[in-house]
Amino acid sequence: MLIVDGHQSRLDPKFVTYINNEAHEWQVCLSVPYATVLWQVGDASEQNGKFNMEWTRVKEWMMVWKRINCLPCTIGQTDIIPLINRVFHKAYGSINSNLKALEPAKSEVVRTQRTN
Repeated sequence: MLIVDGHQSRLDPKFVTYINNEAHEWQVCLSVPYATVLWQVGDASEQNGKFNMEWTRVKEWMMVWKRINCLPCTIGQTDIIPLINRVFHKAYGSINSNLKALEPAKSEVVRTQRTN
């Protein structure tokens, strides 16, 4: 399942044709445009900053490892997912940080409910 905001760019004919192709097993949910803050979990500057710091650290580690093992010092397509697996839980795996990231959305929902 893929969940995306309802921004106009998600309605590009090529994308819509691709996700509606019966040969693919995509289930795509489009949310309301410009309401990402209401449903996007874990989007706090603290978490994104942590991700960037850990991402830099793990890429440096990989370059050292490749140098030691006489491998080309490049990051290829097949390196990305293993690197993200090393970083993701450190940046986004904290319950406290996730709850903090939800606070703006929670406040917006409460404010919206009060005005309706």
